[in-house]
Amino acid sequence: MSLLENLRPPNTLTEEQIKRLLDQVGQTEFNKIHKSICRWKVYGNPKKRLMIKAFDHLRMAIKMRKVLRYYLNFSNNRVQHVKADMQDAFRKWALGDSSQAIGLDRKDIEYLRQRNNRQT
Repeated sequence: MSLLENLRPPNTLTEEQIKRLLDQVGQTEFNKIHKSICRWKVYGNPKKRLMIKAFDHLRMAIKMRKVLRYYLNFSNNRVQHVKADMQDAFRKWALGDSSQAIGLDRKDIEYLRQRNNRQT
């Protein structure tokens, strides 16, 4: 073990932290397996088969509600002038370099050199 400790880079997880992470991951995987086993057991019973579909439909409805709420908030913010201006300014700032560089890879090298000279 001392050889492995010497090879381990500094500022990494300790053995205690690794054990805690493994326990956490193991518990998460156990919960996933337990969920699938419960679904298999319930699927054999025709009366409970609809319960699985109902829960899946409920989960889908909750996800759709969250997406709808996000887009309604986004749309309401676009209508308000100050928030819309701030969104546009942030989008220009965040995507500025990438939007300007979209077509540069298709230009020939001489054009790029001239453009670079004009900017400096």
